[in-house]
Amino acid sequence: MRGRGTRRAVMASRVSRRLALTAAGSAILVAATAGCSGISLSTASSSTTAGPSATSVAPTVATPTGTPAPPDASLADLANIVIPAYCQQPATRLQNGTNPPTGPAAPADRPGSTATAGATSAESGVPTVASSAGGSAGSGASSGAGMPGAAGHGELSMTGPEAPVLADVTGDGAKEIVAQYTCNAGGTTWPAMLVVVKHGGEVIGTVKLGDIARTEHAHVTAWRPQGEGLAVDWVAYEGAGFDKRPAENLLVMAGPTVSFAPTERGRALSQTTIVDLPGRTSFVTPTGKVACTLDGAAVTCAVQQPTWKPDSDPGCGTVDAVTLSNGQARYVCTSGGPFRAATGQPPRWQRQGSDPTIRTSSGEAAGLAFGRTLTTGQVTCTAAISGVTCSDPLTGHGFTVSTDTARLF
Repeated sequence: MRGRGTRRAVMASRVSRRLALTAAGSAILVAATAGCSGISLSTASSSTTAGPSATSVAPTVATPTGTPAPPDASLADLANIVIPAYCQQPATRLQNGTNPPTGPAAPADRPGSTATAGATSAESGVPTVASSAGGSAGSGASSGAGMPGAAGHGELSMTGPEAPVLADVTGDGAKEIVAQYTCNAGGTTWPAMLVVVKHGGEVIGTVKLGDIARTEHAHVTAWRPQGEGLAVDWVAYEGAGFDKRPAENLLVMAGPTVSFAPTERGRALSQTTIVDLPGRTSFVTPTGKVACTLDGAAVTCAVQQPTWKPDSDPGCGTVDAVTLSNGQARYVCTSGGPFRAATGQPPRWQRQGSDPTIRTSSGEAAGLAFGRTLTTGQVTCTAAISGVTCSDPLTGHGFTVSTDTARLF
């Protein structure tokens, strides 16, 4: 009996242990399941916390930002820039926009000198534009270039239509400041040099107008941002400035290369000569059949052996010319006076390479090439194969005349 009781007690003890192990295993399984589902189980005596909650905030990922645009240049950047060697002066740091007078120096360059496209100044490392960028041919270097003994002086133009202007000429999103540097040396004023300056005061490009126009003098008359660059209105001239050649070029930089090519308007302007000299000037057409005299307020064009008849009789005899004065055009009789005037005195305007010398019965005269325009005061005349057209831009009135046509408008 005792043996049976003992065996029963052992069996009961084993069953109790198995039940305990089964309960513990179930608790572990439930706890593991809770960890996977985000559920937290707890008892009065202890608690079990699961892993990351399903509602926890995801980590923030930084969004890359674009490279900020470089800052714009300003007037302050011009105050102490280093001007490349020019005007018989070495590379010089300006003082408040001015280069004080210096003593005599060997000419480092000169107006009208030949340059290489995209060349770099040996003295300063600054890219400079070349004469191949465009412009009309002129008469050559300044008469004062290379003259030793005269002090040089230079300064930036800070007021008026040629005051510094902001424009993004490099295409980097920031505006550079472009200024005109004027100087004199060797007893004469040199053609202006344009400088392109970025934020911080570094000169990154230059344009020497004398290398483009090949004239004694040249300077900016106006400029404005246009498209991807800066449109520059400027004028080139010889001597005292009575004979001016207007131009418009677009200044653009591609990397270190400076471009200064004529615009469409500039190509048209390059065919124009402006005569500011008081008094009478004249020209003859390339055919030698029409001669015109201009005095700034009026113009008269005479024709050799015209085949046209006037629309109205001016009552002066043989009508051989038309005139424009006080804004009105009319027929007149001149007896060839404009031809005699064209050969009796200098033309008072600087001819370009395409302008011929015309031999008439009265002598040699300056010929205005077809396609060219001469302006004096309020009168403008253009020579063409179809005839000479002169007009007053203020009134819109004028005339067109040739050997076989005369039309007033």
